[in-house]
Amino acid sequence: MAELPERMAQILEEYQRGQTRINFDMHASDELARLLHRLVRNIVMGLWVMALLISSSIVCTTDMTPKILGIPALGVMGYVFACIIVLLYDCEAFHIQTMIKKQDSEINQKSCFF
Repeated sequence: MAELPERMAQILEEYQRGQTRINFDMHASDELARLLHRLVRNIVMGLWVMALLISSSIVCTTDMTPKILGIPALGVMGYVFACIIVLLYDCEAFHIQTMIKKQDSEINQKSCFF
């Protein structure tokens, strides 16, 4: 206990010199890691779709050829790809939700028997 004032003085001196270090070790659970992975993936896919929609809208304002129904084909393809990505992503999200519900119901059924 007598060393505490000396240690505090040393810490304050290091702080004043800008030499303070903090060692922090954090371990994420597998569930948290999966959640963060899905979150980042969703943000990235949203940015891709947004970029496709904006760039396709810009292309559609030009007088580019070939045209489909009076709209530049490149713009139409961008819209189509964005729609496909959204539909595939929604199907995947629906599949994941059904799997989670199925796992939850299995866990609840097993807990009833014990």
